[in-house]
This record gives sequence, structure tokens and C-alpha cells, in this order.
Amino acid sequence: MDAVGLTGGLAQVPHPMLPPAGAARDATIGGQSGKRPRVRVLGQYKADRDIDLLKSLARRLGPKCDLDIVGRGWPPVEGWHVDARFVPEDELEELIVSSDTIVIPYKRFYQSGIAMRALEHGVPIVGRVGTSLEKLYGPQSRLLVAADHVLPGQEVEAWAAAIEYAMGQGRTETALAAKLFHEEASESWRAFGHRMLAEGSARLPG
Repeated sequence: MDAVGLTGGLAQVPHPMLPPAGAARDATIGGQSGKRPRVRVLGQYKADRDIDLLKSLARRLGPKCDLDIVGRGWPPVEGWHVDARFVPEDELEELIVSSDTIVIPYKRFYQSGIAMRALEHGVPIVGRVGTSLEKLYGPQSRLLVAADHVLPGQEVEAWAAAIEYAMGQGRTETALAAKLFHEEASESWRAFGHRMLAEGSARLPG
């Protein structure tokens, strides 16, 4: 952008975020005592989704978790209940709120709208280090998997450990991350708005 002279009028602000929606649920496995935790993948299928990882996670987590995939275009995934359809907005919100953990199983990605929605509702997200999730949680979060630094054959265990953490202490971490990110985003957008108003006023004829 610098090379073509387009940076002069640009401003970078965080992804906008609604205020966090109330207190997080009970930070116990499954949210409520005696219930199996529900782990979900939400959003339409893309070729970059890591199907092999999901199959391996099903073998690791299936005995103690309910595993759901909901989104348009998904193929069958062994060990997961797949609902391959478009989900309307009100149902998507309910799917997010009723999840104990949401997994983003991309091999690589840059931005996830589902992650932001989950943060607004205090639902932990598990995904990879080196993605937009670092902006929400920080690169040292135990909710994020540094897959490139995991020993061969240990990637599935690293993901499973992050998911198990998410269903316990990860909910408290998510509530704090939501509060901090909302404050940062709100302040950045407020400053941006003031700057735009000031620049607009300066252009008005005296």
C-alpha cells in the first residue's frame, strides 16, 4: 500500500464487537453438572477445513463429548453429527450460546466471524496460533494450538488438551478476553470517529 501511495488516509481499527452478553455459564465440564459437553464446528464447509483432524478428535473426545458440525456443504465426518445446511441468523446465535466449545479446524485462515460472535457470548473458541484468534486471546493462550511446534504425532493431543481446557478454565479466560477486547475496540472506534469529525470540520469553509 505504501508503494502506491494509498496509506495516507487509512486507519486500522479492531473488528467491532458488541458488549459481552452477561456472565459466562458455570465453568464446569458441560456447563452443567451431569451433562455431556457439546463441542461444535459452525460455518460452511471450505476445502481448508482439516477433516483428518476432526476424525482424530472424534476418536479422542467422542466417548465423553457430543460432537456437532453445522453448516452448508459439509461432507460426512466420521464421529461427528453433521447438519449440512444453511443456518438462519437466530438459529446460529442459539447454536453458539448452547455450545461449550467451538472449534475452528482450519489448516490456515485469517479471520473468523464465528469467533467474534462466540466471544460476544462468552463461548470459548479453540483454533490455531498465528491466526486472527491471537488478537482475541493473545498468542500464549491455552485455547490456541501452536501446531507448527508440536511433536510429530502429538497434534491431535494438543487440540484435545485445548478443548478440554476450554470446557473448564477456558470459559473464565474467554469472559476476560471479551471484556478487554470490547474495551479496546470501543475506544479505537471512538477515537476514529472523533478523528473523522475533526477532519470533516476542518474542511468546512470558514
